[in-house]
Amino acid sequence: MSREKNSFRHESLQDSQSIRNLLQALMDGIDAGELSFSEGKETLTLCPQGLMQVKVTAQREDAYNRVNLRFSWHEQSDTESKQKTLKVNGKSTRK
Repeated sequence: MSREKNSFRHESLQDSQSIRNLLQALMDGIDAGELSFSEGKETLTLCPQGLMQVKVTAQREDAYNRVNLRFSWHEQSDTESKQKTLKVNGKSTRK
């Protein structure tokens, strides 16, 4: 696994339908196992897999409202996946 740190950040004012489209694109990408983020010439591609940590926070303060959705996972190489195979052998002493 590479130790590169690549990041993508985008901030803009969107209507509710645009946000629905963004959330749908995220769901489709998770289902496909590939999320690509781009703006201009820069692209960041992530490959969600396995169990993911999910964090949802909601906040209201006077007229200001906020919802944050964060999910994260650790990438595993093929060799790491293969190394985690559990084997148990035992002999019964019952007659």
